[in-house]
Amino acid sequence: MAPLLAILLSLFAFLISPSLAEDSVGTSLWSSTACTDKSVTIPSWIVANFSLRAAITPTDNGNGNAVAFLILTNRATDLSWYVSCSLVQGQGSCKTTKTSGGDLSVAVSVNVVNKTAQVFANETWTCNDKLNLDKKPAVIEFKAHGSTSFGLISDPSSGRVPAWKGNPELSLIKGSLTSPVQLEVSYYIGPGQMTASNSPTCATSPPLWRFEEIDYWNNTVSRSGFFGPTRGTGLNLKIVNTRADNSAKCDAYLNLDPFEPPSPTTLQVAEDPHLSWQPPRGPGTLATDLFFDPYDYTMRMNQTWYCRDPITVEVTAVTATSASLRPVMNCTTVNYGPAPWYGPGQTPSDDLRTHCTGSSVVVDGSISTVERLPAFSIEDPRPEYGGCLVDSLTVPSWSIQEISLSLNESNVKEKTATIYLGILTVGRNYIGRITETFNLTDPPSWGSCMGSQFQNPWGLLPSCQFQYDMELNRLTIHEQWICDDKGNGRNIQFNGTGTVTLPPRHCTPTTNSSITCDFGSPGPILIAPSGNVTYWNV
Repeated sequence: MAPLLAILLSLFAFLISPSLAEDSVGTSLWSSTACTDKSVTIPSWIVANFSLRAAITPTDNGNGNAVAFLILTNRATDLSWYVSCSLVQGQGSCKTTKTSGGDLSVAVSVNVVNKTAQVFANETWTCNDKLNLDKKPAVIEFKAHGSTSFGLISDPSSGRVPAWKGNPELSLIKGSLTSPVQLEVSYYIGPGQMTASNSPTCATSPPLWRFEEIDYWNNTVSRSGFFGPTRGTGLNLKIVNTRADNSAKCDAYLNLDPFEPPSPTTLQVAEDPHLSWQPPRGPGTLATDLFFDPYDYTMRMNQTWYCRDPITVEVTAVTATSASLRPVMNCTTVNYGPAPWYGPGQTPSDDLRTHCTGSSVVVDGSISTVERLPAFSIEDPRPEYGGCLVDSLTVPSWSIQEISLSLNESNVKEKTATIYLGILTVGRNYIGRITETFNLTDPPSWGSCMGSQFQNPWGLLPSCQFQYDMELNRLTIHEQWICDDKGNGRNIQFNGTGTVTLPPRHCTPTTNSSITCDFGSPGPILIAPSGNVTYWNV
């Protein structure tokens, strides 16, 4: 090693101090304990404090020797590495030192050509923040790799030794996940996610909102189809953030009992998609928590929005709280009169629909936090927890929400049963209500849970079979399912079998030699854990 390189590498401990690791930001929108969710949503690294020190200027052909220092932070684990690299002819091998605990294993390399640095990372790590079906940590090993490039500018603070630093100060390595599944992350490119972020008042002026299109309803009797609305209460409104020039829209069924005193509730309000020319999916959208008291229509909210400086491209997250407001509501009540859907003890006076509309209200508020984020934050996927892929990797199971049997003993040689089965599948993506007739055989036969009443949106459930063992009172489900909630066009198909022992049957003879059996009222909610799960890319 050249004398200059040896001297520079010996200074590594002084050039990179622990305090510098704190500059690595970019995951603050996520929970610090969401290792598994972040690993499948943002497998990536932040490159911070990149410093190149050499005796000559990095040239087009990369001649000369140099050393490079940087901090590499895994955004899934929030753990960092100190990295020192020895570069010969513009290419360098690197040594890494962990800043804290963890079972990380990382390989880093750096190339420098024409005042441009390229950093490569390849890492293996594990997450255990989720619980499996046995309520024990679900340990999952992840592997990912990626690279990023950024420019170099002269560092005047380096003293006698010529030095260059990364521009920008923070750069993102977007990783490709290779294990346990192959996944390319869907980042959001372009200005569409931040339609209103360039407003000059976005991050500096006191917040001001306009509540409009306020609509509240309360129905006291359930109806279905063309007979009328559903029993319960609902709220519709639009909230316009005049500083960020953006809005959120609420269409909520509150599911409150209209016969009980109304109680306050908190709603998460989605951004109004009609104000964006692209779907508002990135973190550049609004995040709104609305408090609503249906007793006197009092409202207040917390809201986070994102601003981007058009010159520095710096992103700022602003969180603010509104003052309380009580819009003037104009309410009418309609009595639908006698109808055949009344329940026991209900009278026409119970069959009411109250509908209220409110006038627009302008309300101010106060900013509680202003947080600086790296420019690349605007391209990140929205923080999401759980979902089909994560649940399939950690808690593959099915929820049996309703089940009953109708046994036909009229045919002595061949007994049949009709099963009424409701299944909520992994990731809560598909709901099945199956009516299927099958033979009661020994051993039990397999039936299809892909009947006409089974909901299979977008073909994400290629196969579903069930088996009911009368003697053991045991239900087995074998299913193939596809998760498409993560990644960019690389769906993951799972295959698994789960068994659950049902509660004791309660059987009642009916006409025509039939017996109807149920398993409790209103019905059990059972978990059928899946064993020997396999998965692959499709």
